[in-house]
Amino acid sequence: MKKAMRVLSLVLSVMLLCSFSAMAAGEYHDGGSGKFYTTDEKPICSETKVFTVMAKKASDSVDWEDMWCFDWIRDNLGIDFEFTCVDDTIWEEKLNLAFQADTVPDIFLNGLEAKHVVTYGSDFFLDLTDLIAEYAPHIQSVFDNYPDIRKAVTTPDGAIYCIPKADMLLRDLTRQRPYMNVQWLENLGLEIPETTEDLYNVLVAITEQDADGDGDPSNEIAFGGRYEGEWNKYYMLAAFGFANNLWDIDEEAAAGEEVFYVPAHENYYAFLQFMHRLWEAGCIDPEFFSQTEDQLVAKESSLTYGFFSTWGANWTLMPNEEDYSQYTMIPPVTSEVNDTKIWPAKTMNLAYSICISNQCEDPISLVKFADWLYTIEGEIVIQYGPELGEMDEDNGWEWVLNDEGYACMNVHFDKEKYTSYNNFRIQKAATMRLPYNNTPMVYEDAFNENGDPIPMNFYTLLNKTQVILTNDTLNAGLEYYTHSYPDFVMTTEEENTRIAQLDTDIDAYMDQMTAKFINGELELTEENFAAYIQGLKDRGLDEFVQIKQAIYDRYQSAE
Repeated sequence: MKKAMRVLSLVLSVMLLCSFSAMAAGEYHDGGSGKFYTTDEKPICSETKVFTVMAKKASDSVDWEDMWCFDWIRDNLGIDFEFTCVDDTIWEEKLNLAFQADTVPDIFLNGLEAKHVVTYGSDFFLDLTDLIAEYAPHIQSVFDNYPDIRKAVTTPDGAIYCIPKADMLLRDLTRQRPYMNVQWLENLGLEIPETTEDLYNVLVAITEQDADGDGDPSNEIAFGGRYEGEWNKYYMLAAFGFANNLWDIDEEAAAGEEVFYVPAHENYYAFLQFMHRLWEAGCIDPEFFSQTEDQLVAKESSLTYGFFSTWGANWTLMPNEEDYSQYTMIPPVTSEVNDTKIWPAKTMNLAYSICISNQCEDPISLVKFADWLYTIEGEIVIQYGPELGEMDEDNGWEWVLNDEGYACMNVHFDKEKYTSYNNFRIQKAATMRLPYNNTPMVYEDAFNENGDPIPMNFYTLLNKTQVILTNDTLNAGLEYYTHSYPDFVMTTEEENTRIAQLDTDIDAYMDQMTAKFINGELELTEENFAAYIQGLKDRGLDEFVQIKQAIYDRYQSAE
């Protein structure tokens, strides 16, 4: 399969991420002696103005009016909010009712998706294009420097109805993190695999031998996961040349960049062959197709698996350092049909956050408020809450100087009231569901194997495990980051409707057949694979590909 790689070099990455800091308002101070930031324009409103807002609230969060950050915003910016907080379990229902009854608030601060923006944009929301250009220099700078972000929030008719939460941190752009128990490898005298054949041999050895060294060779499972949930699929597909699990791009196709459905590609046959081979060898969890999420987590946290994948961090599953330190993220492997190492990555993380009603009497102040959220000050207030002493003496952050003279963030929280600083933040201080410009910095605490500093954001430095997560992700994957079909694209209402119809039938059939090929319920032969491909076509795959291609072409040609 021909596929051009979009690999980000570390030097380019550092330059790219640091540019966000230059765009944000603020001036660096060396820690311990004052604020990290200064502010452009404060207050926004000379007399406090009240705006109505509808907010999607997580079940573990307090109502937003009780959060410290909104008191700070009122006192310092002159912007106050009258909240209607809606629990996330009934958000979609209440949102649709608001549009149907034309009771839309002045502003939405979170909870919207691209489909809402496209469906309701021109009827209920302001086109913010000109207001951003005139009153939001920080947002405009992000749009100018990262045109993919601008394209991701621009509707097919050329309007910008929403201001996004934009996250460009390289650590968080990975689609999945593959963990392997390297202590078990050491016990067995094995190396981290480089190819699928190496991986097969490692997994067979874990299955057949006493990998954990407890004297019982039968209590380890080599390959972990849950078929209807999270498993190593991204990692395994990447070995066979795919940068995503469903939609990918052949960048060297004769007719130009060509969209294709991964489970219908010829290399998918080789992927299925390998997975069935692992199943036949007893390497895959016997409960792979039947276990619940709770059962999966229990096995991951009890060190049952030699190899598993998750989006998060292994230490969230294994709180003891003695346990989680046995696992590390492993680089990609190649196969007989793909000689390029691929780590599937996103171009960005995005949330379609702020939309301003076309009935709002003062949209300029709200656009200025949204722009403030993109400053360093805005990021700190929203993501990290109060500086120690601003709210009380027990909870908050402070700048400290490390041994090399760099300013780092140290956090404090009342351990009798809160399980973590994050728990304090979402209960009392701030909500990360507001948009912000994740402003990466470069710290000396983490280096790659070449000695180059790794870009990190403030929160990365809050504890040792965050540094481990950053180091592991970037050292194992950054060199091989590969992008595929864009994750965030605006589609028309008609496209959304048809995609929903096609997606339901096609993906359900694909999942069913993939499972049968892996577990041997249906023999994987060329004839049966061809029948499977025809089954996809019978359910509208060709039309689905055409729609996806048209969306991709429109996205690529947008300015």
